[in-house]
Amino acid sequence: MSNTQIKDAIAKVSISNLDNEVKLPITNSFKSENTTEMVAIFKAINNEGNNDSTEVTLFIPNANTADFSLDPIYAIASDLPDSNVDIIHGWYYENDEKIDVVISEKFALSAEKPVFIVNKSENNIFDNKVSSTKKGQIKSTAVDIYYRTPIIKKYSITERYDNSKKSEYKYKLAFELENGTFAIMNSHKIADIHKNDLYDFFYTTHYIGDVDAYIRGNTAGNIVEKVYMATYEHDWYATKKAVAFSGEGIVPSFLKMSNLDEYYQQLVFLPDEPGPISSPAKGVLKLDFSELYLTKR
Repeated sequence: MSNTQIKDAIAKVSISNLDNEVKLPITNSFKSENTTEMVAIFKAINNEGNNDSTEVTLFIPNANTADFSLDPIYAIASDLPDSNVDIIHGWYYENDEKIDVVISEKFALSAEKPVFIVNKSENNIFDNKVSSTKKGQIKSTAVDIYYRTPIIKKYSITERYDNSKKSEYKYKLAFELENGTFAIMNSHKIADIHKNDLYDFFYTTHYIGDVDAYIRGNTAGNIVEKVYMATYEHDWYATKKAVAFSGEGIVPSFLKMSNLDEYYQQLVFLPDEPGPISSPAKGVLKLDFSELYLTKR
């Protein structure tokens, strides 16, 4: 597949892609000598050998700004060991010579050449429907909406998914709306946790402003039924993966992580949750809540 064909494919994908991420499945019609090499390296890194059942996707972080008349930079979604930040290995060709390059997020987003990163795929990445077992009972009417601001008070992690020296520990919220869709917020960093600090407890007063900002600014009028929250190992080079919340529902295309299981804690709560609540999974995350607020729709 030529760069022109890839650019045409990107234009078609971007129309329906709810995350503004360009993810192209590497199928037989897509394969070339270079993409085949990328997939082989990716599978070797993940100890999957010649496993043909592994679905892989091409992630192009600079798709909106790259010059597709230039030959691309190829890269693998696996961070290099013992670095202070997440960097990945890549390469490009110049006069038939292979040139290795270290790629940071800043480099990938600003590169003039398109950056092709092989990732593990996920199914139904464009499905924005809620899969939920129950609805929350929120004390709201058509006019009055009650809510509280969540506050992170304590956290820890007991596992690592990065090869770098620090884990980029982030959280993200998704609001389940009464019309059967999710409103997905931006991710926010809690801390960079050093690999020597596993199992250590950290105390803070971190106000999660997304609840207040979304409910007050929700001009569409859809009432928030429940709030889904997950903490995770953020990988800038990865595509967003779906997260299944035990006993609740599935948030599609949610967290930028290399594998589907690289999240830490999950919490599901009501907008007017009195709290406190906590999750003991893979460490701990404890939330407290502010006084009850009222806004008018």
